[in-house]
Amino acid sequence: MRAIPIDVDHSKLRIDHVAYDHRFAEEDINVNLPLDRLAELEKAGEFGSLARNTYVTMGLQPNTEPLLGQLIRKLNIGATVGRPGDIEGQLDTLRRMIALIDDAEAHGSVARDV
Repeated sequence: MRAIPIDVDHSKLRIDHVAYDHRFAEEDINVNLPLDRLAELEKAGEFGSLARNTYVTMGLQPNTEPLLGQLIRKLNIGATVGRPGDIEGQLDTLRRMIALIDDAEAHGSVARDV
């Protein structure tokens, strides 16, 4: 598991996972790690603020489930987002994810202080 600062230089990012085609992420890293889209939504005031780091893993890592579960509950980690270059589609997906988190939180399903 790696912690990546949200202000990371995108040219320093790489994908090491060998089990899937990287071409879309190589074309637009926001497909896998939507840092630009999240920064845009934050700047637009669509949510409070981003955490200073994002956490990523590579598949087939042993014994990460307990730690991942804790991080997901605490930080509301997202998922793969959109198609390369599809800024509006990426933003729309993230807005929907934020709405789902807000809805779950309103019903007591998400505790941000875990």
